[in-house]
Amino acid sequence: MIEENSQLGSITAIDYLLNLDGISNSESIESLCAASSGYFRSKSIFLSTLNLLEKMEYVDISGNKVLKKKNFNRTAFLFNFISYLDQIQVLNRLFSPSNLKLDSSNNQYYVFTNSISLELSSIRNFLIDSKFLIQDSSEYKLYINNEFKNTTEDFIFPLIEKESIKRGLTPEGLKKILAAQEQHGLEAELFVLAYERKRLSSHQRVNSIQHVAAFNVSAGFDILSFSTNHSYVLDREIEVKSYTGRPEFYLSKSEYDRAEKNKNGYFIYLVDRDKMEIENYNPEIIENPFDSLKNSKNWACTIDKYFYCSLT
Repeated sequence: MIEENSQLGSITAIDYLLNLDGISNSESIESLCAASSGYFRSKSIFLSTLNLLEKMEYVDISGNKVLKKKNFNRTAFLFNFISYLDQIQVLNRLFSPSNLKLDSSNNQYYVFTNSISLELSSIRNFLIDSKFLIQDSSEYKLYINNEFKNTTEDFIFPLIEKESIKRGLTPEGLKKILAAQEQHGLEAELFVLAYERKRLSSHQRVNSIQHVAAFNVSAGFDILSFSTNHSYVLDREIEVKSYTGRPEFYLSKSEYDRAEKNKNGYFIYLVDRDKMEIENYNPEIIENPFDSLKNSKNWACTIDKYFYCSLT
């Protein structure tokens, strides 16, 4: 199995390696490494890549000899690579229901760069290098290349469907929900951003209030503001939650951990989408939710899921 933090060669290097003459007739690892040294930055990267190719059944390694089993085709290789990541249960960490988003303006799925953990950075970089993921100009978003629409539908989208199957959602229905959630979340965040700028209109640094969610999805909060007009530093972390009807919301692990760490500096702003257009509407504000929600008689907490990770 490929190590999550192992460095991989580029897609160009793999193409070159699999098209070397010797590999078609069984060649030694040392000679292949020497022949492709200009494409791999180090021997360890070469060996990590060779190990991956064996797991993906592109080569057979017997003793010190390597024999090619399949020819290289970029599109087919990336399809097989995504399939392999799915088999070893890494794909669901790259594209989880919590970080996969739909850009309704161009009908493309994307993840925020910072939502992919450091342990998976080499795999992320390989997918960027191979053009499976395309980084936008801000470098904050990674779009899934439309060239791989079939791969997305065969492997990535089912990961998200599994989370919603108990609700009887069709793929098209889920797609609409993802688009609506993105739009509702953004609208609520922009509402709170405007609300904070109005609340702190006399603050000398009112323009320093930041819409953090626009560039860092893993921060654990959406808006960074000032607590009062006399605050010198940005000391209010605001997580925005929108709803209709009865107030309810989820907290992700990063949001929960941030609330625990920052206590009195962390706030949840609950925005009723049905009232956003009403003049002088104020969102409900929960200060120090980590402590206040525990002791509140007005809120009930339900554990929605548990995550287990092997320690061996």
